[in-house]
Amino acid sequence: MAGSLQASSSITFNPAPRVCLRDPFARIHYDSDSFRSISFSSHLHNLSLNHVQKIAMSSYHYSPFDLSTSGASSISQKAGVAALGMGYAGGEAVSTMVKAFRERRDFLVKSFRELEGVKISEPQGAFYLFLDFSFYYGAEAKGFGKIQNSESLCRYLLDEAQVALVPGDAFGDDRCIRISYAASLSTLQAAVERIKKAIIPLRRAVPV
Repeated sequence: MAGSLQASSSITFNPAPRVCLRDPFARIHYDSDSFRSISFSSHLHNLSLNHVQKIAMSSYHYSPFDLSTSGASSISQKAGVAALGMGYAGGEAVSTMVKAFRERRDFLVKSFRELEGVKISEPQGAFYLFLDFSFYYGAEAKGFGKIQNSESLCRYLLDEAQVALVPGDAFGDDRCIRISYAASLSTLQAAVERIKKAIIPLRRAVPV
């Protein structure tokens, strides 16, 4: 993907197109000093978009549907103005959030690396983990049936552990499941313990 994006940035267009860049997590990044978006050649006209909902405002965002029907609520508008007033980097408020996200990420990465067969790539930004749980596919779960794919694994963990996860096939990789760490550390700690407890029976049921 990175190679394709880099190659596209060197193409000469006539007339120059308008390129819309959507970088909703530009302010939430770890282990580096700055976020780098794709660098297009100077002959392209770029428009960069962002989401106020990624600044701890997921319940306050307004969508095209809102704008075309009832309109954005006054609360959302005032919250959006406050978020934009913090500047592009977001100031101390965003720095505090990023620090908390980093702590949660580090906890989850360490915890899931302790699970047999789970493959994990440490995220450098946003607040999601994409975990390869395909090691457990084919296992027979008592009272549930066979774990066949990411969707059935997520259903099993929802039933058995009462933890809501998102199947990876929605993001192009059925080997994986996605977990958000936009929750408190204590909530994530409880979720991990439940997941581990639910996974233990599957380890014994994985076909050799």
